[in-house]
Amino acid sequence: MLRNVALLFLAVTVLGAEIPPVPSADGLDVFPAWRAVTDDASARNAIVSFAEPPSCIATGAVRLDAGLPKLPDAARANWDIRVPCDLRNASGVQFDFYCSNLAPFSGFSFYFKSGDGWYAATFSPRRSGRWERITVFKNATTSEGQASGWASVSVFRVSGWLVDGDRPNVTCALANFAPVGGVPEIAVVRADSQLATAGTEANGISHYAATVSATLERLGVPSVQMADTDLRDAGMLGRVKLVILPYNHNLPEEAVTVLREFVGRGGKLMAFYVLSEPVAAMLGLRVTELFRLPNGHRFAGFAKHGRGLAGQPDFAVQGSWIAHSVEPRDGIETEVLANWRDDGGNDTGRPAIVKTPAGFFVGHVWLGGNDNGSDRLMQALVGSCIETVWKDCAVSAYGRIGKTAASYDLAELRSQLPDRLSGPTEELWRRGEALRASAKADLDAGRWIEATDKSNESAKLFVQAWLRDFPARPDEHRAFWCHSAWGLGGGRDWDASVKFLKENGFNAILPNLAWGATAFYPSKVLEEDKSVADGRDALAECIAACRKYGVKLHIWKVCYNLGGYASADLVERLRAAGRLQRGFDADGKNRARWLCPSHPENQRQEIEAMVELAQRPVDGIHFDYIRYPDENTCFCDGCRARFEQRLGRKLDNWPKVVRQDQETAKAWHKFRQDQISLVVRGVAERVRKLPRRVEISAAVFRNAKSDPVTVGQDWRLWCEQGWLDFVCPMDYVDSPEVFRSMVASQGKACGKARLYPGIGMSCWKDPCDPMNLAMQIKMIRAEGYGGFTVFNFDRYAERVLPELGLREK
Repeated sequence: MLRNVALLFLAVTVLGAEIPPVPSADGLDVFPAWRAVTDDASARNAIVSFAEPPSCIATGAVRLDAGLPKLPDAARANWDIRVPCDLRNASGVQFDFYCSNLAPFSGFSFYFKSGDGWYAATFSPRRSGRWERITVFKNATTSEGQASGWASVSVFRVSGWLVDGDRPNVTCALANFAPVGGVPEIAVVRADSQLATAGTEANGISHYAATVSATLERLGVPSVQMADTDLRDAGMLGRVKLVILPYNHNLPEEAVTVLREFVGRGGKLMAFYVLSEPVAAMLGLRVTELFRLPNGHRFAGFAKHGRGLAGQPDFAVQGSWIAHSVEPRDGIETEVLANWRDDGGNDTGRPAIVKTPAGFFVGHVWLGGNDNGSDRLMQALVGSCIETVWKDCAVSAYGRIGKTAASYDLAELRSQLPDRLSGPTEELWRRGEALRASAKADLDAGRWIEATDKSNESAKLFVQAWLRDFPARPDEHRAFWCHSAWGLGGGRDWDASVKFLKENGFNAILPNLAWGATAFYPSKVLEEDKSVADGRDALAECIAACRKYGVKLHIWKVCYNLGGYASADLVERLRAAGRLQRGFDADGKNRARWLCPSHPENQRQEIEAMVELAQRPVDGIHFDYIRYPDENTCFCDGCRARFEQRLGRKLDNWPKVVRQDQETAKAWHKFRQDQISLVVRGVAERVRKLPRRVEISAAVFRNAKSDPVTVGQDWRLWCEQGWLDFVCPMDYVDSPEVFRSMVASQGKACGKARLYPGIGMSCWKDPCDPMNLAMQIKMIRAEGYGGFTVFNFDRYAERVLPELGLREK
């Protein structure tokens, strides 16, 4: 868990607020320890950390008082729930959650304690004052500390993160803790054995496993995510028919033995991108080559080859950049199901998906395009192994009709439109109803593919009807961050990308053209990316496109973080010069891809790079990563010397002294804040003197009260001093209601600067949801702010923006 964050183990005081009746637990296999909560005494045994006792309101239901007025300085409120359980064969947990008022919270986290560590995930209640069934899937978790697998989970922790501002009393309640599902027939095996030593690859291990599981969840296909460390006996895969390895370089020996037995009895494997020798042997394959397309081109997706599988689409989008080739081992018959198609629309002839008697190999990780082609491809792959998949998908698709970010069902969605519909809105709704009726007929007749397709199209039509009257507003800042230096890619240059943005109602873009030490344009300050040596200038191309289409251009500069762009030679020179960060841990390891924020040369470089950009014909410059990564950096020799110089004395027991002595810790936090603020102030002083007005902005964390301590980012000060013209807190949550709580509190912190909240569309569970984007924009408008910035301008944006239809009327 995070260090130096006030952990509040809160209790319940029975208040007068009425809680609606507790939802029924019928159909749920409630955990025995939670089912035993039948009175206040057993509630006190289950809720093990509290200031005052909780109150039992029904069997397996507890009422909690958050006590927020008494907690003015806390970062979050925590409840620890002792529910020992074995979750190896569960997809996750579910529970009913009630909160009388979500406004004080910026989000919620759920933790599973396992051994000496935790598995952590987030969840987002949608509305105040009503019970909601929350599902936390194992596939969405990250690991903290030394988590020891899912076999012996001892504690659940529910955390509510608090916004900066008023903290009224809030009543919460928890009920019906239960595992998700029974024992599914599909297991997604995450490489937990590699997490501790994987370095930067650890994020990929978690992310790609989560992407596969999220696709299955979206389809309505039951699956379970397992840790490879939990595969210790064949019984773990008792009912499983398909094991998916999303990004598993190696497997523990016990897991290899279990999988060999599994394949021996007819189980199927689906492996993505990497093949360890034992898995390759099980599939009957041998890796031959790791390859990319020439001249910087990328793959566009999977083009069906030959007869393929039942239900396999002719093409499925997958914007991969690298892939493995394989060949069959002696005597093994294989079939190529799909070839890679390049970004020019050509079939490369390179196998992308290969079928063997033991399963499948896919040449790259699963990126989960969340479009009909991508979803249908996964459906075809798993459906060829498990016959019930087609029915599961059809039932799920029909049940999702009308469930949106704005509504729990179709009736609620309809209630938000005028009583009498007219014109295109009426036509869309009528077509949606007709398709829904036809989908139901197909469902009843067992025509699963037809029912799925019609249900998906019906749901889309109802959403389009709701979005008909959701216009842009005059003079509103409507912007996208774009992480690519070259626009959307896939054959679309900056001209085509900016044109698409403008045609879909957006009037500003923040392209990421510079990192901690690398520029995608000719620069006198930063090392130039190799594309510049090839004659490319991403900045010039972007300027030309923005001027052509009337789109404002604010250049996005990543500060301190080198990303993967700095050359190995440059990184070594920076390390030798003492310019890289060092962690707090015992061996003081360098953060090889982060510049030390207190090093004078790094500060000079950041200021000069921003000023250089401001001198180009742009509308603004935009800070990002203008902070420390976390509280565990930087503790390099230079930081120690510069901090000691400020204190006027030497420090013993470095770096532990900054956490053991309160006064030293306070001075250390101020020292870190000053290093970051020095750069922001330095840029503002220089840019404000330029003959042409250039706006300065920043992407920041979302809690102005705690950010100065946790990451050294005092963005409230920057706004108050006028160093920023606008600020974009990264409010990356799914729930519109929680999002509104965030932006409402942030308005009080932005001082003289304008607030354009950051919407994290690409980070959502469903990044292709136009309704959620519309609802969060609606929340921003309701708070009276003048615009917003969306992350990220990518393949998800390409799909969502035409559906959103954000045009000035």
